Amino acid sequence: MKVLHIIDSSGLYGAEIMLLNLMAAQQARGIQPVLFSMGHQREGRKGIEAEAAAREIALEIGRFGGSPWRATRRLLQAGRDHRADLLHSHGYKSNILLGFCPRAVRRLPVVATLHGWTSQRAFSRLHLYEMADQISLRTLEGVVRVTSDHTSPKWNGLLLKGLETTVIENGIPPLEMEGTPEGDIEAFARGHFTVGAAGRLSPEKGFDTLVEGFALLSRKTAGCRLVIMGEGRLRSWLEEEGRRLGVGDRVLFTGHRREAYRFFPLFSVFALPSRTEGLPITILEAMQAGVPIVASRVGEVPILLGHGTRGLLVDPGDSAGLAAALLSLKEDPQRGRRLAATARSAALCSYSAAEMARKYEELYRRVLEGKTFIDFAPGPLPIDGTPSNSS
Repeated sequence: MKVLHIIDSSGLYGAEIMLLNLMAAQQARGIQPVLFSMGHQREGRKGIEAEAAAREIALEIGRFGGSPWRATRRLLQAGRDHRADLLHSHGYKSNILLGFCPRAVRRLPVVATLHGWTSQRAFSRLHLYEMADQISLRTLEGVVRVTSDHTSPKWNGLLLKGLETTVIENGIPPLEMEGTPEGDIEAFARGHFTVGAAGRLSPEKGFDTLVEGFALLSRKTAGCRLVIMGEGRLRSWLEEEGRRLGVGDRVLFTGHRREAYRFFPLFSVFALPSRTEGLPITILEAMQAGVPIVASRVGEVPILLGHGTRGLLVDPGDSAGLAAALLSLKEDPQRGRRLAATARSAALCSYSAAEMARKYEELYRRVLEGKTFIDFAPGPLPIDGTPSNSS
């Protein structure tokens, strides 16, 4: 079986790491995955492309400009060139391009994995794209959710009412935690109660709540540090916010770090303050690392953390609650160790990349057995998009 995975990546974060882990596990099962990394023609080399090359994963890079049809045509031609049995879309851009393309032209089944919608304002540009994405999902042959959570207003909206989906939890391979890197993070964290976090510095990730919560914690107890790994458009504002709250000298922004999980053992607690999530890869990495966790009660996170038996849960946006949870683990480190040990066992048993790949293969086979698409032979697509005659 050959699968063309399609993504327009803005960094090397949870969705990208999940995809690369899935592709590696698929290779181990005998599936032949290819990564198609799409983007605007002015974009340079992306992090996911460098990581795919480092992992020796088959890669094609596509940079688009002009009409959406040209981009769609390029995606379909890539599927034909690689003789893919199906296309696997990871993101609203490829969902829309493929979902609004007539099936008779597309001629390949499409499976989409929903990694989470992140818009915070109604009728913003991103919100409108997400609405188009939700419409496009109804035309695809398989829709995968990484969380079983049904409480999100977006899932209960009219655009998704009655949409059939399959839940496949994210998974990661066993992580090599030996040889924690030395350097600025290790020196900054040494000898302190250090809260660590990692992710894209964007509004939905809630790092403003974390900085405010850390400031509240620092007023109640001494010897605390905060490390935030990641990049994004809010970095300068968050750094200024730390200074405004009087903790600028106790917060370290490191930028993006490859294999960030290797630093997790340096932390006393791992924090995930997100306002919205699906099933975050960083939580699985922290669970495997054996680090106590404090996280927002969003998406699949409560299930991952056993509704409080594997980590502490707080409401999203609740900086005071976050500070109280961090303080409780600082004052009772033995409790933190118990929670971390339980979480590590669950991560290794229930959230593996191998199990994730097995479930996706089952879905692919169901989709392929039920497909009603025109069989195709290698070759160029019609210039005008007119479908070939079916036999």
